[in-house]
Amino acid sequence: MRAAQTAASVYQSSGNLERALALHREIVSIADLTLRANDPQRGFVRINAAIAYAHARRFDEAERLAAEAQTFGEPTGNKMFASQIDQIRMMKRLRNRRPYGWASGLPGHRVSA
Repeated sequence: MRAAQTAASVYQSSGNLERALALHREIVSIADLTLRANDPQRGFVRINAAIAYAHARRFDEAERLAAEAQTFGEPTGNKMFASQIDQIRMMKRLRNRRPYGWASGLPGHRVSA
């Protein structure tokens, strides 16, 4: 599983998001088949996959995986993945915003339709 996680990171870093996402799906499946039902590692592989999906702007899948990850901390009252979930939500909110300095936001610049 660790080798697949490393490969997914390499694919993501090199811009091959489709292959990285496919590996993340496989990692989640492997974790589900090999780890105990309440093993926190199952949450960690899901939150890693969720972040990868968010970077690929596939927010529906990212939020689904993040919600699944969160359930692994709930039995103990632990908010294990709160910061990552907040990061995904922030990425989703910002997905359609233009970078600072685009012409439409500068005085004296007109944007033609």
